[in-house]
Amino acid sequence: FFEMAWPTPLTPGTYDLVLDLNVSGYLGVWTNVTNPAGSGEPYITDPIWTIYVTGPPGPEILIEKTASRTGVCPGSDPLTVNLGDTVTYCYNVTNTGNVTLSNISVSDDHYGTIVMTKTELAPGASTGGMTTHPVTEADVSQVINNATVTGTFPSGKIVTDNDNCTINIEHPHIAVTKTVSPSAGGGGGGGGGGGTGVRFTIGVTNTGDSTLDPVKVEDTLPAGMSYVEAGTSPRPSSVMENIITWNNIGLLNPLASSIITLAAHIESGASGTRTNIVNVTGTSPTGYKVTDSATADVKVEEPAQVPEFTSVGIIALIGLLSIIAALSIKRRE
Repeated sequence: FFEMAWPTPLTPGTYDLVLDLNVSGYLGVWTNVTNPAGSGEPYITDPIWTIYVTGPPGPEILIEKTASRTGVCPGSDPLTVNLGDTVTYCYNVTNTGNVTLSNISVSDDHYGTIVMTKTELAPGASTGGMTTHPVTEADVSQVINNATVTGTFPSGKIVTDNDNCTINIEHPHIAVTKTVSPSAGGGGGGGGGGGTGVRFTIGVTNTGDSTLDPVKVEDTLPAGMSYVEAGTSPRPSSVMENIITWNNIGLLNPLASSIITLAAHIESGASGTRTNIVNVTGTSPTGYKVTDSATADVKVEEPAQVPEFTSVGIIALIGLLSIIAALSIKRRE
């Protein structure tokens, strides 16, 4: 009824196939518009079909670059790491074309030539390579590096591709300071009262470039000093003998600070210089922990000495006083 023809061979792409009907010699009236309802006349339209012609795309190559903290490839992109981590850069190259590629070569703009397990790839085959980098303080907060792959197919033409990977480097740090007022005082009656009251001020600051949460503070009072609940703020999570702990004073953004006030008193019998120690630990979003510590000294003043008198001493004192009194009377005479 109709004859179909198209150019050969068809290359990959999208085509519109128009069906052009020859209805000569057939009875009836043919039209390419919708038949009016109820007219009873035959009709026809010129249909159009979309034809997708698929086939091998020719020589193609693909490189994918990722990074890993564990040394296992493939990794991820982007990747957040900490100081002290070792980053493994992963390179995966695939021949996505229909011809064999040789002389496969990968170059990284930070690390130069990357050694791959294969230098020739059949269609659909892949090869991999890796390199490592230890993260140090010298690394900037964000590193973006690029990898380029080239391959040669039989005609000598070169195909190429490139990909990049982003590393975000955290530099978490924490600092704590501690002061005391007054810095000297005397002991009291022990237990809960009598001794000089002192107040420690603990300042915790996020000095890094990443958030810290949780932030734990642990203060150790020295022997001869006791914790006082009244005047301590915020309320600690626990008090175990002389160890006062705040499990989490709250999230600290970079450069943010938090203040703790710790009240204590000097106990009876304490002497010398008492050193109070505080330790802080902050945790970054990737689980990296940073620590710091500080101290503050309190000098315990010696109580005033009261002379002790024995019975012999008292008798001697009375005798001395009697002599003084007698001499005074004699002078008056």
